[in-house]
Amino acid sequence: MLRTEVIRREQIVIEGGTHLGEALEHVPGFYRSAAAGLLMDGLELRRVLVLEDGERVLLHHPSQLALADTDRIEIVRGPLSALSGSGAVAGVVHLLGAPPTVDGWSGLARLEARHRWGGYLTRTINLRGAGMWATFDASLLSSDSVRPGDEPSPSTVPSTKRQTFVFRAGAQLTPSLYADARFRYARVTDDVIEVDLDSEGRRVVDAPVESHRISARFRAVLELGRGAELGLSAGTQWLLSTNARDPRGTLEREAESALHTLHSVEATAAFGRGGALSGALGIRAEVERLASDLELRELAAAESSAARAPVDPMSVATGAAFTEVRFRPFEWLDWLSGVRVEGSSRFGPALAPRMAVKLTPSSWLTARAQVGRAFRAPTPRELGVYASASTTGRVLGSERLEPEASWSVSTDIELLPLAGLFLVRARGYATWISDAIELAPVTRARAPTFLYENIGEARVVGLDVEATIRLREDLRAKVGYALVHARDLSRDLPLPGRPPHGVWAGVDATLAYGFTLDARLRAVIGGRDELMAGASEPTFALFDLRLAKALWAGAELYAGALDLFDVQPRGDPLRDLRPAEGRTIYLGLRFAYPSESPP
Repeated sequence: MLRTEVIRREQIVIEGGTHLGEALEHVPGFYRSAAAGLLMDGLELRRVLVLEDGERVLLHHPSQLALADTDRIEIVRGPLSALSGSGAVAGVVHLLGAPPTVDGWSGLARLEARHRWGGYLTRTINLRGAGMWATFDASLLSSDSVRPGDEPSPSTVPSTKRQTFVFRAGAQLTPSLYADARFRYARVTDDVIEVDLDSEGRRVVDAPVESHRISARFRAVLELGRGAELGLSAGTQWLLSTNARDPRGTLEREAESALHTLHSVEATAAFGRGGALSGALGIRAEVERLASDLELRELAAAESSAARAPVDPMSVATGAAFTEVRFRPFEWLDWLSGVRVEGSSRFGPALAPRMAVKLTPSSWLTARAQVGRAFRAPTPRELGVYASASTTGRVLGSERLEPEASWSVSTDIELLPLAGLFLVRARGYATWISDAIELAPVTRARAPTFLYENIGEARVVGLDVEATIRLREDLRAKVGYALVHARDLSRDLPLPGRPPHGVWAGVDATLAYGFTLDARLRAVIGGRDELMAGASEPTFALFDLRLAKALWAGAELYAGALDLFDVQPRGDPLRDLRPAEGRTIYLGLRFAYPSESPP
């Protein structure tokens, strides 16, 4: 019914992706940002609901989510709170795993050496048979830091170590009952270096950040017959994070440790699948809690003092009921309507209706339109007195924040002429947000510091166009363009860091002797900066290149470069979208097993 964009594992590998931000930056309308992590259609990723096998991801920066076990990423744009709940203002990004397709033992492996110095390793082991399956995925990544000059200087990108381990299993317990489960553990360590101004000019500050994330999910689906099914799922997540600020040469220390948990249960029922009238209804309950300890230590003239106090825990319980009905009276017409009622122990009730229509007058033409209301409650991190530091500086929360609400309307058209050799998609959208939450700089702070605050009204209007051409069986080209106009209506100023124009292009070619070539171009055209007379936001282009040689069936040796021309930021991280990582060169080997013998 709604257009779903799919990024498959093979595409992620070809484009050099190791985490969600890298996988999405090649999609028109997405921009990576040092301050926001990722932008989608002019809105930050915190206004996009990121799901992992149907469960909301409990991460402050989900753009860094590892993709070790991801089979595909599904993107649905538009107001989706009616189906998915809080946070789905711009849409939903859904990471999905998949059971193995080969009976018996099988697996995948990928090994890379990288410069910036580091490495990346993934391995998957699968087992399938007798109506059961199991997979184990592991990934390890290590990368060096990026600094604008010699030591001591602040990190624009910290040195990082990331480990992820995932176990999945599923079984067809009876002809009508299917169940599966997933367990994930991820550890991320960032070594950040900052510089503070003090009475003598400046001081170097070590600000290490470490997080441990554990998540588990169980799901059961009961087929009731005649296109009906009943589903039940339960999930839990635990995120333990620590961050500190240790000025070198002093005994001062500021450290925070936090435990963030989310527990959920959901029941859904679907009916009429494949018929003229179908639908779904469900209920969901979840409890989210954030508890933290703050340690402050300083050295006075002749004495030292230390204080450690817990910050009052924040708990939010929500309950929701939702329903969605799809009516297809003709082959060329689909109508969908849905509504969600959600209540929060902290913010009260919210109502999110949605309607959509799809027209298919011919096999080569599809048109869609939708209108709906979405909402987003502030996260415990945004509400907190203190949020973890980042490479852009400190980020502070505020207990005075109110929930955001929005209305959105969008329409898109899809043309598939010339027997599928040429595909064109075009989409236009508009979103009006009330009580919008944005980052504002704190000018009186010594180090770069930002504060979350409700700015009032905001509006985002845009369009994007994408065309795919298959010139030959071994040659495919893609080009896309996105226009965004995002404005703070309360202050009559543009929202920072939303470039008005973006261009994406890519070529995939199969060459002689088993070689393949993949090239990607992303160009960002910055607009005029209304806060600074005569200034404009940066305009730049990024180029990625990858060359691979097939060794045998299921195996290849490859080399590539991300940001080949080493484009790096030079200005305000809220407005400068040039990648902080700079150029990354990699050499790798990947293979599937079992595979055919080498020729």
